[in-house]
Amino acid sequence: MDKTITLYHHILVPLDGSELAETALATAFQLAEGTGAQVTLLRVVEPLPVTIQPASYHKLTEMSEREAVEYVEALREKLPKTAVTTEVKLLRGDAAETILYYADLNDVDLIVMTSHGRSGISRWYHGSVTESVLRGATCATLVLRQQPVTVPEPVLAA
Repeated sequence: MDKTITLYHHILVPLDGSELAETALATAFQLAEGTGAQVTLLRVVEPLPVTIQPASYHKLTEMSEREAVEYVEALREKLPKTAVTTEVKLLRGDAAETILYYADLNDVDLIVMTSHGRSGISRWYHGSVTESVLRGATCATLVLRQQPVTVPEPVLAA
């Protein structure tokens, strides 16, 4: 008799192409291994926030999408070899809205993501996809915060 407790069936890990975002993978895979959940890695390509000539806009958009595809393919090669069912999705749209839409549409039980931990004016200027997802998610959301590494200074005896 299988005594595995299934808390989650579908875990979503949004990725923005940064190493920080990828740090959520270890936690997501550990949770998936323990619960038998499927993991979906989601890379959202956001529209360019500038108004330029249509031909240039199209070319820059294609380049951005190509880079996202290359990132996802390279990431797929780096994934740990486990029994966890994993799929990779690449979608276009506003990052937070697309993450929330995908989670709702695909019965995601848990979103695992990271946060840069910005505050004040930096948070206002850069916005916070994580904060928007936290406010709008209808499922559990686990946010892993970037932890600064501090090296203790030696205490010198006088």
